[in-house]
Amino acid sequence: MAYIKIAQLQLLQIAGIGLFVYASLNILKYKIKNSYLNVLFTALMLWSLGIIGRGITFDFNYIKELLFDAGYGIFPFLTPLFLLFPQNFAYYRKLFGSL
Repeated sequence: MAYIKIAQLQLLQIAGIGLFVYASLNILKYKIKNSYLNVLFTALMLWSLGIIGRGITFDFNYIKELLFDAGYGIFPFLTPLFLLFPQNFAYYRKLFGSL
């Protein structure tokens, strides 16, 4: 029976994160119509970047943990970016493919 090594699995995870970031950058548009929501979103993103910036240490194992830990990594801080997806039902239907 063949087993996959942890280093190989992490390479696959890095490739998946890269594809995720590339696809997200092609989809996201900074167009929020509501000015109040726009100010709140900007403040929240600056706050999140400040929290991430203050807590980061440039250690290989720590950065690896930030990228690969689903619950305590960097990605929960970036969930407000979903506001920047195009806001129409047909897009969400195609994105999730469940309807």
